[in-house]
Amino acid sequence: MARPGWYNDNRGRAYPFITGTAGVGTPDSGIPTMRQLPDEWIVDCGFIMGPDSDFEVGTHKVWLRRVYRKGDTVSFEFECDAPQLKGIYLVFNRDVDEDDYANEFVDGEVFFDESESHSLPDSCSEPLWSGYMISGVMSSIAARLGDEDSIEAEEDDATVEPALIQNLNNTIVNSVELANNDRTRATAPSGCPDLVWPHETNVIFVHARCIQGDIRWMPGYNATIQQNSQDNSITISARVGAGEGQPCEEAPLFDQEVPPIGSENNLLSGGPLCNEALRSFNGVGGPAFTLLGGQGVSIIPDPENHCVKVDFNLIDMASCISDFSEVSESV
Repeated sequence: MARPGWYNDNRGRAYPFITGTAGVGTPDSGIPTMRQLPDEWIVDCGFIMGPDSDFEVGTHKVWLRRVYRKGDTVSFEFECDAPQLKGIYLVFNRDVDEDDYANEFVDGEVFFDESESHSLPDSCSEPLWSGYMISGVMSSIAARLGDEDSIEAEEDDATVEPALIQNLNNTIVNSVELANNDRTRATAPSGCPDLVWPHETNVIFVHARCIQGDIRWMPGYNATIQQNSQDNSITISARVGAGEGQPCEEAPLFDQEVPPIGSENNLLSGGPLCNEALRSFNGVGGPAFTLLGGQGVSIIPDPENHCVKVDFNLIDMASCISDFSEVSESV
């Protein structure tokens, strides 16, 4: 904790606000404006931007939005213009009889202005932002602010020194979400009607949120997982046959997923089972094969059963025999 002498020094200067944004032309009495905010009202403060705050150094700022009194309680309300913190304020409360240099740390205690619409982003454990404030001379505040009196900031008033903001945005991983992207879907053959799925496609299906603690990663079908200790990263990649290998059955469905209309195998992909699909001939892969019949062999397509028949019928392979009795005796 800083020594009282340091707080005494701060009673006579704009700190913790940027010079020129507070303490300018402060009158000796009466309710000041926010730009005239007496230096002795706040002697120190600091803020921590959480991992999900979207705060960017040099782009966003923190300022004292409002000071107001209700009964014997004086509230100091701070605001930040980071996208995820819109409409969310940190509020520090003081009793008019509070000792000078009272310190309060607000961790995740936020105040929503009822006149503004907002939605609180998902956050598992780390607060979106937090901070501390050390108030100055409470007798001065009590003398100038009466019950229901309020001071509100205009543009660039009471802006907090950037050095007092610690930015943790996108610096740590505090939880993991488990989700699947939309599956790979079959495309209709040329000349056939397009497959129709009776539910939304191209969506992400969330299985679990806010997974924390010791987490074990295991590769699934056709997947690899690599850890890099040098840059503290985990890379999940697709690789045919890796991990659990290639599935021969349909992967489990989510509650929202149903196969396309008219699917013969009831598969979400709309295609055939893996043991029903021809992948190669003698090691030669597709996706397109050209089969040509020759002498004694006919190629017969069977579209209804999704198959091709190779018929060794020996047509056009008959020999001309002049004397059948000679052939019979030889046999």
